[in-house]
Amino acid sequence: CNESVMYVSLVDGERSTISSDSVGSGPTIERLMGIVLDYPGDYIYATYAELNMSVGIQMSTGTRTVLSDSSVGAGPEIVGPLGLAVDLGQNRAFVTCINLVSPSDVVGYLLSIDLSTGNRTLVSGPALGTSTGSGPALHTPLGITINGAGNIAHVVCDDPGALMMIEIPTGNRTQITSTGTGEDTGPSLIMPTGMETDAQNEVVIVLDPQQQALFSIDALTGNRNILSDPTVSTGPPMINPLSVALDAPRDRAVVYDSHFEALLSVDLDTGARTIIHDFVSSEWITDFALDTESNTAYLINNSYDVR
Repeated sequence: CNESVMYVSLVDGERSTISSDSVGSGPTIERLMGIVLDYPGDYIYATYAELNMSVGIQMSTGTRTVLSDSSVGAGPEIVGPLGLAVDLGQNRAFVTCINLVSPSDVVGYLLSIDLSTGNRTLVSGPALGTSTGSGPALHTPLGITINGAGNIAHVVCDDPGALMMIEIPTGNRTQITSTGTGEDTGPSLIMPTGMETDAQNEVVIVLDPQQQALFSIDALTGNRNILSDPTVSTGPPMINPLSVALDAPRDRAVVYDSHFEALLSVDLDTGARTIIHDFVSSEWITDFALDTESNTAYLINNSYDVR
């Protein structure tokens, strides 16, 4: 397995490997899913999809520490982790996981993880014979964000394409976006994956690779607008966008597109797209996070030959 965590300066292109099989110590990096920064701390949080664990990675040393898995912490197990968010104010992480009901039906659940003990609590959904909260099921919950108060989670599900809101104290689930049958308006989501929350404007930014589009969704009403797609605005079209991060100070979203093997900047006002960093052909980026103060991207890279 040739995975690593790396950083790239979006100012001058400086890059380096932070953690890999040859940099730092700890569990072998294998199928990392999700990456969140502990800003302004020295840690990156991520999940291992194959090993069903949550880890912390020290940026300065590359050391990888298991935060929660079947042998660290107590509570419902992490199974098939997909999305990750961190609530540093309450020292906890949130992970979306999956129950494979059938090959065509993947029902998810949401766990919270105490970052000190690794203990896990079922927040919403069915898991291992128990269930919390009411409302529509979380079918393949991919992306997740937590509001500033730590009491609301937004989750995108790709079957059907929907944005869900979860009340963290109760676990109750509400589908904010419909497929054209509800009171909300705008183009429907088809297969959303990545997301970010613009808390100041109460807007959720959602990436839908199947439509090659970036959506702006009102977090309260579910009304949707396309910020950028091949027919909207100018610049290189998003061909195979995989992940997105919000850069609010620069009024842009940053998208990784594997077709261009590049990070694209998307202007949140105009939708204009610009390539801001290219990767070499041996690198395959699966997710990333932004440090907006230093204008630096931290990325999961499937090849640790960083040049």
